Amino acid sequence: MRHKGVNHLSDAELLAILISSGNKKKSALDLAYELLNRYGSLKGLQRIPMEELLQIDGIYEAIASRIIASFELLRRFESEFHQKKMKILSLEDALSVLLPLCLGIEQERVFLILLNDESELQRIETLFIGSEDRVICTPKEILKAVIKSGASKVYLCHNHPSGCGKASKRDIEVSDTLYFYLQSCEITLLDSLVIGEKESYSIFEKKIIHNQTILKP
Repeated sequence: MRHKGVNHLSDAELLAILISSGNKKKSALDLAYELLNRYGSLKGLQRIPMEELLQIDGIYEAIASRIIASFELLRRFESEFHQKKMKILSLEDALSVLLPLCLGIEQERVFLILLNDESELQRIETLFIGSEDRVICTPKEILKAVIKSGASKVYLCHNHPSGCGKASKRDIEVSDTLYFYLQSCEITLLDSLVIGEKESYSIFEKKIIHNQTILKP
């Protein structure tokens, strides 16, 4: 990497740098190839929880931590990169900043996209983190966070790690209640979104959007 530059390294070689050292049976590069072969690609690897990584011979807690941390840093970088001086003017704009945060995580999370009067992105806030199949939050808790932020407009979003992009009855009820709470405070809830693995759903527009159309190169 020092002599030729990081762009000349393969995925396995970059992963080997994170792994750092192997054992008597396998080198760091051997372990990197094993991980990529086992999970198919970096995309497959980034979904794997620490508990599963630790079951692989040669992968210790420090190695698994570095791998998981590297993917989290990438998600945060992409979020920060997209947030700078950005206006969110459409549902597609909102999804473009949300998808990198939602895809590949193993717990349901509730996000807020907070905008000012000019629809400029102030920040994206992770409001709650739940389990693999649920996250518990109430409209009043969300309302409190939005008011505290000082935002004039907001998108509400949560992901479904199971991959399903459909909204539940509870999702719709929370969104409708929150809309009226925020309206009474002169804050606009622009939409409530459910993010699945391959498709996302707009509760207010009752519209399915295929993620690939947003995540195009």
